[in-house]
Amino acid sequence: MDCWARRAEPFRPVGFGIGATWDKFQYPFVQYQLLKTVDALSSLPAARKDARFQEMLARLQVKQNADGHWLAEGINKPWSEFDFGQKKQPSAWITLLAVRAGQRVMNGEGRIVRT
Repeated sequence: MDCWARRAEPFRPVGFGIGATWDKFQYPFVQYQLLKTVDALSSLPAARKDARFQEMLARLQVKQNADGHWLAEGINKPWSEFDFGQKKQPSAWITLLAVRAGQRVMNGEGRIVRT
């Protein structure tokens, strides 16, 4: 999470860092990016309490549209037929990933809340 805290700096440990495309929602997870990081860290109780993670989660929530969905912001051409390969329509898969991460945090146990 040091990359998040130092995102305004030219900090790139071992080639990884937060660049211009890091904030875009894109699936499959082939790059270091916001949604991938929040999804992974939401499973770790220690990370969920960290202020840097809370900032990332807040950034994820800002990207939610008025209908409660998320859209893909970057696409990979081979996956353009899938919902996460479309930029103009909400993605059920990306929405699932974002909601699942939020539920893990709210549940506080790293498990998906079953309703």
